[in-house]
Amino acid sequence: MRQVTADPLEIVVYPPLAHLPPDLLRPRSAPGSQRPLRQPLSAETTQASTTRDYAPGDSLRRVHWPTTARREKWSVKEFDPEAAARVWLIVDSQAGVQREAEGRSSLEDLIITAASLSSHLLRSGLAVGILAAGNAPLPPRPGPHSLWVLLRGLAGLNAGPTSLGSALQAFQPLLLPQDLCVVLTPSLDPAWSRPLRLLAHPQAVLWAADPCPPEVQSARLRLTAQGIPTEILLSPQIRVIPAAYGALRRWEFRATGTGRVVVQARPREVQP
Repeated sequence: MRQVTADPLEIVVYPPLAHLPPDLLRPRSAPGSQRPLRQPLSAETTQASTTRDYAPGDSLRRVHWPTTARREKWSVKEFDPEAAARVWLIVDSQAGVQREAEGRSSLEDLIITAASLSSHLLRSGLAVGILAAGNAPLPPRPGPHSLWVLLRGLAGLNAGPTSLGSALQAFQPLLLPQDLCVVLTPSLDPAWSRPLRLLAHPQAVLWAADPCPPEVQSARLRLTAQGIPTEILLSPQIRVIPAAYGALRRWEFRATGTGRVVVQARPREVQP
């Protein structure tokens, strides 16, 4: 039987999630990790650092309900105005710098890496955004539900001619001084380190094939010496998780040639 429909049908294939090296990002270099003053500050931001007793005039929006219930005494949140609440993952989408390793392109690996880091950071309570030259920016969003918006954007990410250095200059108006900006790139061109150094809180992840070429190690040392925390990510270290999106929560049916309908899949818990 052949059936033709004029209605458009869109199928989105989301990038998979993967296990990554645990020390790929450095939380200790995030804003607020090295404050010259150790006492709590009262400026209201999105990151609470501690609690204190309620004082007349405090807004009810700042009440910390779990502490209030535990102590049976009104407690309010105090905030760290320097703490990073937003992370930008900047994917190098320049076509000319991409390489191949074990049948996968570096851009494919970087997309999987960005998806996996997004999932981890969102579950940590941070807002995550995605930037890639030639692609629409995905502003930082908090909450695990935001992962699907980021995955959809990453699924349609395209390579283009724009260099990482030019892209970083173009992205600067979107970035706030307290934002943590993580560049994911296979490029060893020293030119892009200059605009990256102008950002308040930069980090870099260099993609490399296995074994790691000496020039990648040299680039890491150079970037670290310039004050940019840098890690190397080898392609085999990106270990894709089967069924990473969790439980299959729907029924699936299949019609046989005789018109009989049979159950093909039942809702179940999928083990990664």
